[in-house]
Amino acid sequence: SSAFYFGAFHRWGDAIVPTFLYEHKRMLAIGLSYDVNISPLRSHTRFRGGAELSIQWIGSFTDKRRRLPNAKPKGVE
Repeated sequence: SSAFYFGAFHRWGDAIVPTFLYEHKRMLAIGLSYDVNISPLRSHTRFRGGAELSIQWIGSFTDKRRRLPNAKPKGVE
């Protein structure tokens, strides 16, 4: 399955970082965030920050998560 994530981080007194992440089939995640400056330097930077791109490869090992058992035993209808 695939998923979208959206959120934000806050570095106390320094920056707010809104973040967007897309995870494809539990194997590859690609994220985009933007670091917005809110520190006292903001007057010089005019609240400009920096874009950040992240790429994650998930799955160099086999997926060992367990599946929930079926509600009905096999052969019962």
